[in-house]
Amino acid sequence: MSMSGMGGPVGALNFHSGSSVVPWFGSRGLFMGGRFAGNASQYITIASTGNATNFGNMSFSPTRYNASGGGGGGRGIYAGGQDYGGSYTSRDTAQYYTISTPGSASAYGDLTAAGRQQTGMSNGTFLLIAGGGGYETTIEYYTIATTADAQSWGSLCCGPSGGRYSAAGCADATRGIFAGGSGPDGQSGPFTNRIQYLSMESTGNASDFGDLTVARGHFAAVSDLTRGVFGGGYSPANEPAHGGYDKYTLDYITIQSTGNATDFGDLTEKTQSPGSVQSDVRGVWAGGFQSNADTMAYITIQSTGNATDFGNMNISTSGPVGASGD
Repeated sequence: MSMSGMGGPVGALNFHSGSSVVPWFGSRGLFMGGRFAGNASQYITIASTGNATNFGNMSFSPTRYNASGGGGGGRGIYAGGQDYGGSYTSRDTAQYYTISTPGSASAYGDLTAAGRQQTGMSNGTFLLIAGGGGYETTIEYYTIATTADAQSWGSLCCGPSGGRYSAAGCADATRGIFAGGSGPDGQSGPFTNRIQYLSMESTGNASDFGDLTVARGHFAAVSDLTRGVFGGGYSPANEPAHGGYDKYTLDYITIQSTGNATDFGDLTEKTQSPGSVQSDVRGVWAGGFQSNADTMAYITIQSTGNATDFGNMNISTSGPVGASGD
């Protein structure tokens, strides 16, 4: 059921093309936590280049990684994940930052269940989180402006049983995208190239969109008002059709169409599990595992071509959760 009646709209979005108005863009990119970074978060000014600056800390104990989340309406949300060290227990709690104001994070609502290696994407009003480490098919959502618990949205599609984890997500105002990801055997695969989409105007299940140029998981995406770009990733050496291991790959789609992704260019280096942020012009990927984990690279979303060096993170990290805002 939709949140205003079966099949009905869940909310209205008012936006313009300026980066300070579109609610999931912004001048500032926030990278929250990640493996090796613990509870620390750091930020950049997306329109410039240069090194990241410390933003503030979350208060999870023990610290976490393999989390999900995203940004919108001036907030950055870090949800779920699993303990870093010790028991590796998956968690369902979340915290958020006000992106315009460096400082400590505050408590946010809980996920519907404990989750790790889920995939988040936002249109600025709703943050959708899908999949997870148990080869899950579930999609849940937060209404970003509140601090209420997550609610059920629908289910993923398009696979042996639909479920996956370590996918990449992006959105425009009215359509959300989940792409790629790993099947039930984790980093042994099978990895998928399948892209799925759903309406951000009513709750419901995802539908088939097309295919990525390379099957992979553990990667990240950026988007503007029309285009989504997917960067980095991992697929194992025992899947030779995927090329093996970490990826330079950048490929893109037109979000309001359906069809296969098209080659965009390459990142500056191979990486798996980067974080990503965007303005209405640029997308930035940062960090990653089995790479120089403090590097950042950027693209102009409406162009094609190879990424350019942006600068360095102040703390090396793998799998940070990215959020954009002013």
